[in-house]
Amino acid sequence: MRATELRIGNLVNTPNPNMNPFKVEAIESEKVGGNNRINSFIYWHKDNIIGIPLDEWWLLKLGFEAPADGESRFDYNYGEIIVDLNDRIYIVENEFYVQDMTIHRLQNIYFALTGEELTIKA
Repeated sequence: MRATELRIGNLVNTPNPNMNPFKVEAIESEKVGGNNRINSFIYWHKDNIIGIPLDEWWLLKLGFEAPADGESRFDYNYGEIIVDLNDRIYIVENEFYVQDMTIHRLQNIYFALTGEELTIKA
């Protein structure tokens, strides 16, 4: 995964299934040289982070409303943002196609549009 795709708060998967989903809490640039890194937090290299595929379970967990008519379109905030499981996002009648939609990409798009974080709902 490219480091530019990540923001603090993104949900991603790691090589350790027991830690998934993993919430990004810090982003640190790599240090070049012989210094050993000693940290009290879990460190994953960007190449070991995997996007979580977007599915119905995740959309509901993030606060989207399930479609009543059996379609694949999920509403958020009364139709202001609509996501369908065919990798399309509709924002107030504009259609965007996002290849390989993942949770962290949806979080980033939502933040870019609203200035607010898209988080797991209770």
